[in-house]
Amino acid sequence: MFKRKKHKDSNEVPMNTNIKEEMFEKAVSILKSNSSESGLKAAATVYNQIWSRDSFITFLGANMLEDPVLLEAAKNSLITLGKAASPLGMIPVNFDLDRNVPRFFHAGAVDACSWYIIGLANLFSTTQDKGLFGKPLDHAIDAYKWLRYQDTNNAVLIDSMPGSDWMDSSVKRQGKVLYNNILFALSTKCINNLCKMSGRTLDSKYRLDYDSLVKKFNAIFAPSEEKVKSGDWPNLHDFDRDFFSNPPKGKLLYHPQFITMNYVDMHFDSLSNSMAVLFGLSSPEMSKSIISYIKENRVAMPYPIKVMYPNYHADDPFFDKEYTKGKPDYWRNDEYCYHNGGIWPFVGGFYVLALKKLGDPDFERELARLANANALRRNDSELGFNEWLHGQTGKPLGQDGQSWSAGMYIAAYMASKGRDPFKFLSE
Repeated sequence: MFKRKKHKDSNEVPMNTNIKEEMFEKAVSILKSNSSESGLKAAATVYNQIWSRDSFITFLGANMLEDPVLLEAAKNSLITLGKAASPLGMIPVNFDLDRNVPRFFHAGAVDACSWYIIGLANLFSTTQDKGLFGKPLDHAIDAYKWLRYQDTNNAVLIDSMPGSDWMDSSVKRQGKVLYNNILFALSTKCINNLCKMSGRTLDSKYRLDYDSLVKKFNAIFAPSEEKVKSGDWPNLHDFDRDFFSNPPKGKLLYHPQFITMNYVDMHFDSLSNSMAVLFGLSSPEMSKSIISYIKENRVAMPYPIKVMYPNYHADDPFFDKEYTKGKPDYWRNDEYCYHNGGIWPFVGGFYVLALKKLGDPDFERELARLANANALRRNDSELGFNEWLHGQTGKPLGQDGQSWSAGMYIAAYMASKGRDPFKFLSE
């Protein structure tokens, strides 16, 4: 377990409460400039690739616009990444347009497969294009089969190695990772719905019932005291049983970031916990606790939202201090930077939507703060929609013109107008 260390965050920065509409229009412009014949680029000015996770997260807002240019780019993303899948069905991390090759990286990308399936369900819901039930659905089914084989201990939930999801840096989360299993649950719901709508059948050895999977999810990531003490707890190590028998502060305030054979990592993962609230994977009590934890610890200050709390330190066993040394500033994991407590506006979009889901009165205020975060410009850039900001000062330090920053702002903005970015999950 880490030792909690309180950090003094910056005071609340001045906010322009009248730029929500302006930033919405700017977000649409960013996405159109990032569109190409091969799909939706992560950021046309820097990343000339079609990234799986970036594209399909961006879909959540972009597809709500029902804009022909953006819908064509969305479909092309599915086609490009589907064609580039491995022989075993794994969707690549990205497709490099400069080299015309797919890239899988050393650790791969477990989340790419889940996001591909979710992205396909989203696009079909928007367009009702039955052509998506051809090759794109073939690739989605193969990707789901690949995911099923990532269950290494027959506990149903999947396992992953360090660096195999969006947090591909010095944070060495592994084993049963919260983020990857939330996505796996959502991809299970989506593949079941897609097969039902298309008349396709997923082989019984791969098929899972979504509701049963959610119970497994909570059995591992939010086990009841009774289940732990009775020994009725699935396929995990005795160390974990001891931890959950006596959690910090007497009860579990949020979901652990990851669980290995001999370690439970309780750093607060903002994206995963916000998603658990947003998609109904957390109990009502846990959902309220998660949002309270964010507010009480100022995790969403000075802008929504720091992706990790508290920061990792160099002596933490699950932080690779050597990996980060030679990286440029915009990829370094110093404290309050990048994945180590940096602020990512696309994650802020999920948090703001979680507030909306719970009917939290702070939703509109946090939407305005997210608009202000996306308005910040790096150096002489006119784009805004930066990749990440410093977790204390709010200074933009990543790459600008990011599709997922724009897409998730659109999703949050549209939610303020009564639209539901996740309606496709219930169809």
